[in-house]
Amino acid sequence: MAPSKEKFTKTASKDIQIRRAPGSSKDSTNNIGNHFVTYEWKDYCPEVFRSIREFGDIDDTSYILSICSEEVLSKIFSSGKPGRIIPVFNDDRFVVRTLQKSRAKHLLDLLPSYYVHLQKNPATLLSITYGLHMVKEAGGHKVYFAVHSNIIPLEANAFKVYDLKGSKQGRKPSQRVFDEKILLKDLDFDFRFYLDPLVRERVLAQIRYDCELLESKGMMDYSFLIGISMRDSSRGFETQFSCEKNVSPRKSVDNSRLMSASSYAFDDSFSPRGSIENESAFHNRSSISSSLQEIENIELTFGDNLRTSDSNNNLGMEMPARAVRINMGTELPFLGSKRKEEGYEVRLYFGIVDIYQSYSVAKRIGKCYKSLKYDSKSISAVNPKLYSSRFQNFLKEMFLPEES
Repeated sequence: MAPSKEKFTKTASKDIQIRRAPGSSKDSTNNIGNHFVTYEWKDYCPEVFRSIREFGDIDDTSYILSICSEEVLSKIFSSGKPGRIIPVFNDDRFVVRTLQKSRAKHLLDLLPSYYVHLQKNPATLLSITYGLHMVKEAGGHKVYFAVHSNIIPLEANAFKVYDLKGSKQGRKPSQRVFDEKILLKDLDFDFRFYLDPLVRERVLAQIRYDCELLESKGMMDYSFLIGISMRDSSRGFETQFSCEKNVSPRKSVDNSRLMSASSYAFDDSFSPRGSIENESAFHNRSSISSSLQEIENIELTFGDNLRTSDSNNNLGMEMPARAVRINMGTELPFLGSKRKEEGYEVRLYFGIVDIYQSYSVAKRIGKCYKSLKYDSKSISAVNPKLYSSRFQNFLKEMFLPEES
C-alpha cells in the first residue's frame, strides 16, 4: 500500500552508538574503555523512504550499517560547507550528500510528488533518494544529509565524470571530487554521443517527464551527471587522456575498509527513542497539500510498477554509445549534419542530480545581478520554466541519433 498522507510529515528520533577505532583522536574520556560514541539521529518520513528502499531491494539493516559507519559519519561532520558528496565505500549503491536545512525542507516539500513520479516512471533518470536524516554529535552541531542512488558505480571505471547544466557562465571545474576525480563542468565538456534512434527517443522522453515534475514544483539548478567508460579499452580512447591532470588512476576498494555488523551497536536495535512525532516547524503543510492529494489517486503500489522488466528500467546504466570529441570552445554541430565522424565505443552512466533547489529570492537576486554583465539566458540561475527548456535542449544536442 502507498504511504498515507500523514506519513509525509513525520519524523523518528533515536540515539545510536557507533564503535570508534581505539586510539582515535576523537575518543572522549568517557569512551576510552569501550570506544563507543553516541549520536542523536533523526529520520524524516521514515515509512515513505522505507517503501522506496523496499522496492529497490534494499534491506533496512544493510542500509543502516552502510550509512552509519564511522568513516561516513566522520566525513559528514568534517564536510564543512553543505553540498559535499560523500561516497559510501563499503556499499557502492549509495552516495551521501550534506544539505543546508533549507534544501532538506525543499526535499520534503517535493517528496509527495516525487513519490508519485517514481510510481509512474520506473525508468526515471532522477537520482533515487533513499533517506533524509539529521545527525548530531554530543556537544556538536546538527548536520542534515540525504542518501541517494550512486549513478556512477565503482565498477563503471569511468575515466571522465561531468556535472552539466547546459549553461556556460561560471561552469568551470571546481575542487569537488566525485569518485576520486575532479568533477568537470560545461566549459570542459567536448563530447557528443550517438545513440540508437529509438534509445535516444526513450532517453529524451524520460528527461522531459522528469523535467516536467521539477518545473511544476519550482525547482531549478539541477545537473546532468554523466560518466564515460570504455567498451573496448584496446581502441586507445582512454589512453588519449591518461596524462590529463584531472584523470587519476582508479583505486580498488580496500576490503579492510568494509565494516562488519559487529562494528556497530544500536540502542534498542536502532528503534526510535520515543514515539514518532511531528516536526511542524520543519514541514510546511500548506506547501505540500496539493502534492499529497496525488497520493490518494495512486491505484498501483510501487511493486506493480517497479517490478517490471529490467529492460524498461535501465536508462542511464551502461548505455552503449559512440562518442565523438569536438573542438573546445565550439558549439555542438547542427543535428542535420550528414558527415559520418570516427568515434569510440563507450558506455554511459548518467542521471539528473541536485534536484532540490527552488527558485528562491536569493536565486532571483543573483539572476538580476548577473544579468547586468551577462546574457540572462546563459546564466545558471534562471526561472524553472526557462531552466527546464534550456536543460532539455542542451541534452537533445548532446545525444544525437546514430545514422544507419
